[in-house]
Amino acid sequence: MKSYTFKLSKLAFAGCIVGILLGIGGIAFTIYRMLAPSLGFSSPQLIIQHIVIIIASLLALVIFPAILIHSVYKVTDKEIILWFGIIKSTFLLKDIESVHLFTKTNKLVVYFKDDRYTVIVVKPEWYNEFVKDICNANKDIRYDDSTPDSDDSDVRQENQANSSQTQDARNAGFAFLCFLFPIVGLILYLIWKDTLPLRAKSCGKGAIIGVIVEVVIFIICIVIIIATAGAAGAWIYY
Repeated sequence: MKSYTFKLSKLAFAGCIVGILLGIGGIAFTIYRMLAPSLGFSSPQLIIQHIVIIIASLLALVIFPAILIHSVYKVTDKEIILWFGIIKSTFLLKDIESVHLFTKTNKLVVYFKDDRYTVIVVKPEWYNEFVKDICNANKDIRYDDSTPDSDDSDVRQENQANSSQTQDARNAGFAFLCFLFPIVGLILYLIWKDTLPLRAKSCGKGAIIGVIVEVVIFIICIVIIIATAGAAGAWIYY
């Protein structure tokens, strides 16, 4: 079994670092609030806040380091396994029809028999070895690449690939996770937007809806606090 490290973009790498820092900061901030005499566990609302922040922080400290440490393709005799942190995806070699290298954009794409495809995100210097491994495991897989004389054909084929279905799908589980923790959704969207666009879109939508809901709840809480304070002031005056 050979392994090829998943190539994270600079933006995705920076996002993971930010996620880790937020996780550490969230735990430190919560511990500080728990130990503060004026806060601590003085009300049920504070206890719930402590629990939610701790869970979100621990989740960030599990997901983002795992993405940085263990994002890798593994090629076996029967399948391509993509470990994306703690998330595992499997592509059977028997379902692969062809592999195409778009030289103009330097993009390696695997096509499946059901008209799906997935983009392989590894270092370009590993392309030949990666293709050799999967073609040796399945002799029926066809490999071709574009040449300088076929730029127009290259562009047409890549556009056709981009309009096809990828080897992923919209995922309600990821959408709900990113709704609860929008920062996770943002970073997963940046990482998957090219390789798993449907899943990335689920993460992005979940994060956006989560942010909107949090803002609305925040505004409602502010209005309630102001209204309560005004009512209390009026009662004291009376």
